[in-house]
Amino acid sequence: MSNRPLNLGDFFGETPANPELYEQVSRAVGKLKGKRETILTENEAFVLGVLVFIYAYSAVEVGRALHYFRQLAALGDIGDYYGWNQLRVLNSPVSPELSYLRRLDNNILYCAAALDLSDEPVLFYTPGIGNRYFSYQLIDSYANSFAYIGTRATRGYEGVFAIVGPGWRGKLSKELSWIQSQTPHNLMFGRIAIGDVEEVSLAREIYSRSTLAPLRYFRKEEGNDLSVGSLPECAQPLDLSGLKWFEFASRLLNHNPPPASENDLIGLFARLNFCPGFDFQARALTTNVRSGLKRSIPVAQNEIIRYARTMGESINGWHISRPGCRLLESNYLERAAIARERLTESAVDEIFNAECFADSQGGLLNGSKKYVLRFEKRQEPSVNAFWSLTQCAIPNQQLANDRNTHNSISSLSPRLKYGADGSIEIHVQNTDPGGDEAGNWLRSPAGNFSLLLRMYLPSEEVISGWYKLPVLHRSA
Repeated sequence: MSNRPLNLGDFFGETPANPELYEQVSRAVGKLKGKRETILTENEAFVLGVLVFIYAYSAVEVGRALHYFRQLAALGDIGDYYGWNQLRVLNSPVSPELSYLRRLDNNILYCAAALDLSDEPVLFYTPGIGNRYFSYQLIDSYANSFAYIGTRATRGYEGVFAIVGPGWRGKLSKELSWIQSQTPHNLMFGRIAIGDVEEVSLAREIYSRSTLAPLRYFRKEEGNDLSVGSLPECAQPLDLSGLKWFEFASRLLNHNPPPASENDLIGLFARLNFCPGFDFQARALTTNVRSGLKRSIPVAQNEIIRYARTMGESINGWHISRPGCRLLESNYLERAAIARERLTESAVDEIFNAECFADSQGGLLNGSKKYVLRFEKRQEPSVNAFWSLTQCAIPNQQLANDRNTHNSISSLSPRLKYGADGSIEIHVQNTDPGGDEAGNWLRSPAGNFSLLLRMYLPSEEVISGWYKLPVLHRSA
């Protein structure tokens, strides 16, 4: 694979939001390419720090997730088991640090596992479960959702899947379905649909019949431990403050080397000893370099946050994003933004997401107001599985941890009622509307919030953009 020349548009977008920073980086990189001496100035370290931070941000976010899920799986016995390759059921957000779990869906029972493919493939058995929606999303170390198992991807059939890391040359049984990963470390994130709280036990029973284990230990009939995940008291916090962030990022790139096409870019990072094969240690750096790297962190963070907030498009008051980055593509800023805000968000043909922050009058959604979302007859979300509507409190964007019947509403909900004319009116408010409207009540939190509509296995008209969601109207 040929080397890809450095393109700063991959780090700042085709139209940089901060032209002055772009020009500063461009000038410094040009000088660095022709510079022979190894001693870096503070400004050069700052520029390299900005590039490294944006480039490696996705790897750090995945690594952070793997760290917590390993501890979650080990259930306190970190020293012996390390928590790799163990599936655990999640009932609620696991830790405040796991920001990508902010947008959970009460109509889904989740599971997760940290996969290590360094020595051998990891095998995963899932039973067939009929018409109930399920999916297992595989995310590599660069936040690329590279494969799915489930209702859409594998037609919901029973199967044993071999998840294989780079460079493995062994043989597998022909009965196994081969899934190739570009990196040794991966995050598996699973979903099973539940119509209401009564179906949680059914979803847990499905998880119990699934088996995840390295090749040498795999026994299809072994099943899965049903322990519900919560971080053990002895869990070790992950300190990524200051230059520790770069040290952690360097270790991750050593375990999960980038593709060969990026050798020129990695060669530039080597000026900091930040690349595979090097043990990056902040204490070994000069005072100027440490100062430059420290200055780069908030600047690079701001670029990522700014891009994340503008990513996607707005239609009828709904913000729609279409995650599309891939490991071998080079939009590092988009990759970082996805890792920050939507690490576990699926591809649009699996789950189509739309989020609403304001009503038809442009006012921010608030629990002191009442709203109505009306779908005319035959105009409800067009899906091949189901749709769900949940509320997310702002700014933490988390749902209530319980499965209260009014914290979400979906096409699976037994309480969903249609009007005499075939329409659906969903009442979004903090208090019970009572009467016939109570069946279509979505309880809003007391303060500001957003609405998140998810369409599981959306139809082609949704994916293509032909289908338009209705505007949310304020009723009082």
